[in-house]
Amino acid sequence: MENLPGGTEKERSGTTAICAILTPDYIFFANLGDSRGILSRKSDNIFSTEDHKPYVEKERDRIVKAGGSVMIQRVNGSLAVSRALGDYEYKSVPGLCPTDQLVSPEPDIYIIERNKEDDEFLVLACDGIYDVLENEELCRLVRSRLTVTEDLKRASNQVLDVCLSKGSRDNMTMIMVVFDAAPKVNEEAVKLENIWLESVDKRLKELIESKHDGADDADSITLILKQEGFDDNSPSTCDIHLARSLIDRFLEEKNKIEESQQRQQSPQLQEANNLSNNLVENTDDTIKTATEVEAGEEIDYG
Repeated sequence: MENLPGGTEKERSGTTAICAILTPDYIFFANLGDSRGILSRKSDNIFSTEDHKPYVEKERDRIVKAGGSVMIQRVNGSLAVSRALGDYEYKSVPGLCPTDQLVSPEPDIYIIERNKEDDEFLVLACDGIYDVLENEELCRLVRSRLTVTEDLKRASNQVLDVCLSKGSRDNMTMIMVVFDAAPKVNEEAVKLENIWLESVDKRLKELIESKHDGADDADSITLILKQEGFDDNSPSTCDIHLARSLIDRFLEEKNKIEESQQRQQSPQLQEANNLSNNLVENTDDTIKTATEVEAGEEIDYG
């Protein structure tokens, strides 16, 4: 597997893995690396897989025994996970089996008994999500999305938008599985959220018309709205970050307006440039003529 197909080069990258198998009575989680699976319950007893990080004691012990070190919370100061698929350069210590290497390919397996009255939903996601959301925050966010939409794709996209707005710059992938005990759509919650989103949309249009200084990127606009109190008035647990899709659409519209204005100005600018070039050419001809006269014979003006 280390050798790439069709050549002599070797694979140097690696990946984490998180998966779940559902049966009528159990949920089986398999985790390798720092992607994470969580199971949210109505009782607030959240189950979570454990990330494989080099600074965790049992992981650090294996790394050190294999001749490696943990620096700046990374394997040999480089790799941020202690178990993974691939990453073969960390699995080459002679005489050690694969599970005793600096980076182990061995997953953790969890067997969770299902409770139809208590289980709400499970989420499988990479660390780009958990970099900005704790388990409890993610569960609250998903619950709030399920109270306003039955569209799980839309709910998942909103979670990713919130993570992006909160500063995550890593890859983000998420799978959501919803069970019977999950929150249902609440019409009052839908109404309140729509009212708030309409107020945000109105303010964004005002920012376009007024050409507000500093409204140039999503982070700056989010800060402007937060300073104006939209964060406090949000009916959702994700606060102003819920408006991320509106802000992105605002920026797209703003850019289109600016591009249109530039296209309208282009003919006028071209005409001005042509006039300027003609003036330069005429000036050059005048200078050239004067120079030729100066260098030639004396001219009799009388």
